[in-house]
Amino acid sequence: MRVPLLALLFLFVLSLFFYFKDIFSNDWKVLFGNLATGLAGALLTFLLLESYIRHREKKLADHRRRIALRSLSLALRRHLGTLFDMFKATSTEAPDNPQRQVKPKIFFNETFYNTIVYLDFAAKAPAFPEMSWGQYLNLGFKDFIDRLESAVDKFGAGLFPGDLDLVEQLVNSRYAGMLTTRLPPSLLDGPAAMLLSVEDGGSIKYVSTKAKEYVDREMRAYHDALIELIGLVNEALLETDQETIMVVQHWEQTSAPAVGSANVRIVRPN
Repeated sequence: MRVPLLALLFLFVLSLFFYFKDIFSNDWKVLFGNLATGLAGALLTFLLLESYIRHREKKLADHRRRIALRSLSLALRRHLGTLFDMFKATSTEAPDNPQRQVKPKIFFNETFYNTIVYLDFAAKAPAFPEMSWGQYLNLGFKDFIDRLESAVDKFGAGLFPGDLDLVEQLVNSRYAGMLTTRLPPSLLDGPAAMLLSVEDGGSIKYVSTKAKEYVDREMRAYHDALIELIGLVNEALLETDQETIMVVQHWEQTSAPAVGSANVRIVRPN
């Protein structure tokens, strides 16, 4: 629509120029004056129509985006449940007065990051049939990634570039990859943690400073992207008065996993 608009604007300016210049007779000046008036009306109509179309297109784009973002809600809720289970299973004790629901931005704090690295991949996970935490996370993270990709395949056309970038960061995360396709077999066979190795006698040491820094960096980048994506989805949910995504905490011991049940500092090799 830009070319017709520029053409109308050019003719309008040209008509005004000839109207105010003493080049033609009065009859021609009146003609150019009438032409300028007509073109001004056409320009105004054109601009109003363009504004209406842009507003309508934006409204439709925002509506499609809300639908697309809401389609990610279930995958995110399930994934937060898995991440809370990791935290509970590696925590040394339950909080005295825990909040039932916590905002993801508050939940993923230094305590979370410094705790889950002690997850014993060989410990029993809260799953049926029985499996290790290594296998459980392998399946859980794959399921989350599959759900994200499925939602994008169906509704991705409605997402904005920034939204797709966040989904791509999670899908292609090296941290998620470490827990899925690149999970070392050793983590499925014996007591071992993400950043630690268990030596004879039960003493614990970091595998290496370089490995510690690498996993910590990738882990934080993963959760930062997750928090940002949840924030966008929550905005879409609020606009339609739907329940926002929170970390639902079940600290009671009657709810699996038990507190500390997969902490490599507590669960010693036989």
